[in-house]
Amino acid sequence: MKVQPICASCLLYRGVQELKRATSDKRVLQEGIRKIAELIAVRFSFDLPPAVLGTERDRLIKKITKNPDPYREEKKRANEAVLKILPKLFEYIESSNSKKDRFFKASYLAALGNFIEYDVLGYSFDEQLRDLFQRKVQLSIDDREKAFKIIEKLEGSTLIYLTDNAGEIVFDIPLLAVLREDLGVYVILSPKSAPILNDATVDDVYEVGADQYVDQVVGVGSDVVGLNLDEASPEFLQYWQRAEFVIAKGMGHFEMLTEYPPKPPVLHIMALKCEPVARAVGGAKGALAVCLRI
Repeated sequence: MKVQPICASCLLYRGVQELKRATSDKRVLQEGIRKIAELIAVRFSFDLPPAVLGTERDRLIKKITKNPDPYREEKKRANEAVLKILPKLFEYIESSNSKKDRFFKASYLAALGNFIEYDVLGYSFDEQLRDLFQRKVQLSIDDREKAFKIIEKLEGSTLIYLTDNAGEIVFDIPLLAVLREDLGVYVILSPKSAPILNDATVDDVYEVGADQYVDQVVGVGSDVVGLNLDEASPEFLQYWQRAEFVIAKGMGHFEMLTEYPPKPPVLHIMALKCEPVARAVGGAKGALAVCLRI
């Protein structure tokens, strides 16, 4: 997916919000805003995915502020908050007797969890998780049936699960359990290897106990928005090359992975929090999407 005109304002807005989280020094904040504006002026191109520019912006912020993890406290609070409702998430899927129904419900929860996001232009998130689990959100794109028919035939095969945000990874746990226990696939959970935005890192995975529901945890090897295979670690690429299926959480992964052929098939699970991504998927902003690319 390529950059759209509105992405310029979003890149700047989110950069300023992140700077304010990263530093209280007004001189550093001023320098940071100028540098981000310069970056956008020089690098903004309709030939690039938004996530590429987002990665460059965030690395710049970490360098200028000397803060390696501006969202550290937000991620910790999100993890702690969602862990409190994990029993309710399992109760929701375990009310179904069939593997298919549990997959459908767990996929919906995984999409719902993608609402946990900070500093997106035109979108706000209630950190207290009020009513998030109780919300009935439309699945604007629903390819769960198609995805299930593929995955149920992959028993013993490798599936890579690309995580998105901290806190959200707790919403992923029921789906991880269904994939491994019900459908018998070999699940490799791949978070970020270093902090970027409020994305989950390897440390977050172990903090919330998500490692207990998968066969392996393999970080992608970098701190990018989405997944850039040019920056992935050799270890991750080995598993990527032999994977039979990929589940990719969030808009950043959609922005990046649509630049590659869907081999293996990719199931994108996300909340449509911005108009350009919603339009690219063919869904409605504010809705959920479970979108299969094959």
